[in-house]
Amino acid sequence: MYRAVLKLNQTIVSIELILYTFYINLTNQTMDSRKLNIFLIITIIILLGIIGYFIFDRLSQAPTPITEVVQNDNSNNEISENQEDDKPIDNRIALTPEAIKKYFPQMCAEDLNYDPATETVLYSSKQRGLSVSLPFNPKWGNEKFKLTPYDEVKSTISPFPDFIQFGAMSQFEGGGCSRGWFIRFLPALDFKTRSAQIIKNEDPTTLFLKPSLYEIGELNIIRYGTAGLCGYPTLEVIGKKYNYEIQELCGEDGFETLEEIAKTVKLIE
Repeated sequence: MYRAVLKLNQTIVSIELILYTFYINLTNQTMDSRKLNIFLIITIIILLGIIGYFIFDRLSQAPTPITEVVQNDNSNNEISENQEDDKPIDNRIALTPEAIKKYFPQMCAEDLNYDPATETVLYSSKQRGLSVSLPFNPKWGNEKFKLTPYDEVKSTISPFPDFIQFGAMSQFEGGGCSRGWFIRFLPALDFKTRSAQIIKNEDPTTLFLKPSLYEIGELNIIRYGTAGLCGYPTLEVIGKKYNYEIQELCGEDGFETLEEIAKTVKLIE
């Protein structure tokens, strides 16, 4: 703004000199003090008028505060979108069940990250009648391998059911690589029938917590626990299409994480 006014002032002075020279050439005489004063006053009035017009024109073009806020919001959105586009592409190998068999047939990599989950991902299947939020951490894996949010596995061995596996991956009992949590799709049975089945099928010495029924919201859930080389706390949501057995391998926090997952379960018709 200062530079523009300075430039305008220089322009007016130049015009003033041109007009003064034109007057001298036209009249062949210089101005006396009276005429010079009148000439200067007229010049100042013209100068003030031009400056006033210049300022009014600049103010009329200035954006209102609301426009500035909108522009800033748009600018922030553009930056956010650009930052999203600039996210590094994760080219690590996904450790699907097939990839685990290929790369880790016996032992897990020792440097796999198994930090706590930082977010949740949604599993939803109308066919399975289930919607549930599952814990996830994008950093799980290592520099070469990454974990998928979950893997849906169709069993090829009877009587083992289909399941989804999720959570961090590490070495578990008996060797081999495995993820920490499972949801198995079991036949839909009521509490009385299913609890009798659990007691019948499990070794009494390893069934450290007998089945009991409790509720989370509108869900009826069977709670029990078995043991091998470590403990397997289990919650089984009684559904309409299936029962959903949520289990953690060697669960260190007991039923706490399982209950957080069970709270997100929604039965889909």
